Amino acid sequence: MDTSLTVRYSIKPDKVAEVYEKYTHNGDLSSYVQTATQEVFKAVTAQYVATDLISKRPQVSSDIYSALQAKLDKYGAQVINIDMRNYGGGRAEAESRHRGSRGQRATRPRGR
Repeated sequence: MDTSLTVRYSIKPDKVAEVYEKYTHNGDLSSYVQTATQEVFKAVTAQYVATDLISKRPQVSSDIYSALQAKLDKYGAQVINIDMRNYGGGRAEAESRHRGSRGQRATRPRGR
C-alpha cells in the first residue's frame, strides 16, 4: 500500500519541561512521532481486510488518530491532525477495482 501519512503534533504545555529533560533538549520529538506513526499505522491497518481499508477509510483514520494519540501521550505530545494521501493505493485499491469490475480492465487514475 502506497500511503503518505503526515502527522501534525505539539508538545502539551504542561509537559514541556518533562519533554526537554527526558526526550530531547531541542523540543523535537519527530523521531519518536515517526516511529510511533509507523507502528500504529501497521497495527491498525492489519485489523482490516484490504477492501475495508478503502470503504471504511474514515473509521481507519479515526482508529489511527486515537491509537497514535494514546501512544504519543507518554511522550508529552498531542496529535493535532493526521493527513493520509494516496490512501488505498497499490494492492488494496487494485483488488477493490478488480472485484468491482467483473472482467473489465482496471486502470489506475492518473493525477488528480
